Amino acid sequence: MLGDGLAPEAKTRKLFEVDRHERRVRRTRRLISLLLPGSAQLLRGRALLGTALLVAWLAALIAWKPDLLAGLERALQIELALEELRRVGLAAGSEVHPLAVLGLLAALLVWFGANAWRFKRREA
Repeated sequence: MLGDGLAPEAKTRKLFEVDRHERRVRRTRRLISLLLPGSAQLLRGRALLGTALLVAWLAALIAWKPDLLAGLERALQIELALEELRRVGLAAGSEVHPLAVLGLLAALLVWFGANAWRFKRREA
């Protein structure tokens, strides 16, 4: 029977290096996904799902905190009409904006949806 041409020590070392690299990649994807939901899916090659999650996450953050775009507005010297987001549906005397509540809820749902794979049991 012909072998694979590698010494057992070299093969063991190489398999260890491959395993260590895969663990680093998985850890990096998890960390990035915690910060930017959808980015792990993009890195895994699931472009449509990753892009949808990332766009939904950013839209939810903008709905929650429209002032996040103020710096971008100043840097690009454009008018994004952020005051329109602040005025929509605000009841007289209300301190909590309904759009902010919906944006926060949507951001949490997207975050949990994008990171749900972390909580699944690994199959053997």
